[in-house]
This record gives sequence, C-alpha cells and structure tokens, in this order.
Amino acid sequence: MDMGLSHPWKNSLISLGGGGPEFLVQDGTEGAEADPTWTPNGESIVFGKSDKTGSVAIYQLDLKTRNVSSIPGSEGIMSPRVSPDGRYISALTSGQAKLMLFDMHTNHWSSLMDGEWISFNEWSHDSKYIYVRQIRAGGGEVVRVRIKDHTVENVLSFKNFPQLGDDAATWIGLTPDDAPLLMRDRSVQEIYALDLRFR
Repeated sequence: MDMGLSHPWKNSLISLGGGGPEFLVQDGTEGAEADPTWTPNGESIVFGKSDKTGSVAIYQLDLKTRNVSSIPGSEGIMSPRVSPDGRYISALTSGQAKLMLFDMHTNHWSSLMDGEWISFNEWSHDSKYIYVRQIRAGGGEVVRVRIKDHTVENVLSFKNFPQLGDDAATWIGLTPDDAPLLMRDRSVQEIYALDLRFR
C-alpha cells in the first residue's frame, strides 16, 4: 500500500471552532500515517503507519498525553478500524488477502477470513459484524463476517453494478441501519474526433 511516502501522509486534528490543523504525531520520523480511527471514548486514535521500506504496523495515540504505542503483533497489518463497543480492532494484512481481528482485552490477533483482495473493512453498529469489499474470481462483492463464529455471509454482488475503476470509487460504507453505501458510475463516456488546421 502506497501511503504517500514521497510526501508522507500525516494525521492531524482540527478544532470544531476552526483554526489550522495540528499534527498529532511529532516524533520526527518520515513514516506515513493513514486510516485514523477514534476509540469510542474519544480518548485515543488508532492508526496505521508505514516506513521507507514499506513495512506497516498499527499504533495507538493517547490524546491527553500524546504518547504513541504500538499495537502488539501488528507488524505487516494495516487499515485499522475500532469496533463501536471498543473491544476489537479489525484490520487487513499488507497484501490485503486476509481480514484480521485484534481483541483489545486479550491483546490477541486472529484471522477472520482469507480472500484474493479485501478492502474497506467497516463495522456494523452493534459490533457483531465486519463488512468488507472483496474480489473473488474476478468479480466484486460485499460480504460480512460474524465475529462470534467467523461465518462469512454474502451481502451484495457487483455483477450488474457499474463502478469506476479508481480506488476511491470502490469505497463502501454503511448507513445507520447497516445497509451498504456504494459509489455508482453514472457518467457518460463518448469519443470525439478533432480536426486540426495549421496555418
């Protein structure tokens, strides 16, 4: 995952009252930071970070003390999302072929599912499921994984759903009642001929 290493991405905080952005991590390193996610109590932020070699890991920032600590065993794991109940972190392996789950009570990682390409891990509002977009056998789909037994359920196929090929356009999200939100390609593409006359 390219996290902007030529111009490293940095997480920042902006006051509701306005003003300039305040960089959260001031450790002087050149690593890129991405995917910040709040803990439910609003006291810390969990985020991914990469270094010049492309190695990734997950960290937690205490907003009061500004102390940054690594999430144990998170080397090679990225795209963290904290569950709404604060119990878990879902994340992806750096090759995006595996969905991982970190239990913040036991400090233990487990694998939830394998796939060809998994992205946009999103928690259900009751913290019982993780929804992801995956590519399988050349086709895209949204599936959800049940936390208690790791059962994978199909939610939606993209077979007849036009989407742009760009990474940002493949984003998925969830409504307050956990219905999938998608970006649909409604653009029109046409071919034109242009005659040039030189004087």
